[in-house]
Amino acid sequence: MSSLSRINASRANGRLSKGPVTAVGKLRSSQNAVRHGLLARCLVLEDESPEAFQSLLAAYIHRLQPADALELDVVEEMVAAIWRLRRSWATETHMMDTVPAEPGADPDTGSIGGSPPPSKPSQQPRCSL
Repeated sequence: MSSLSRINASRANGRLSKGPVTAVGKLRSSQNAVRHGLLARCLVLEDESPEAFQSLLAAYIHRLQPADALELDVVEEMVAAIWRLRRSWATETHMMDTVPAEPGADPDTGSIGGSPPPSKPSQQPRCSL
């Protein structure tokens, strides 16, 4: 537990903070809560292609031919869900590719004591369909 003097010093320092000053700093701090983008207010994130999203939406509209505003809303929600699902798959794949496996763990079950690890794990796929 912190001492009273430490708590008071932290409060005093906190009162001095004015937050980001530059436009770049403000923009960066506005994105602090965005980690994976699954709950982002904006659908297409900065590092994603708006053209790819629009192309996906256009393909679904062309294929499903919504007859009224309600059906168009349903198609738009479906495409948004598909977009976010693909993002989550990409995130999962990235995590699986970058997190090292526990030595001796079975890559399919995660249990230890299964088949021996491959001799060159970087050349072996980490997961399969």
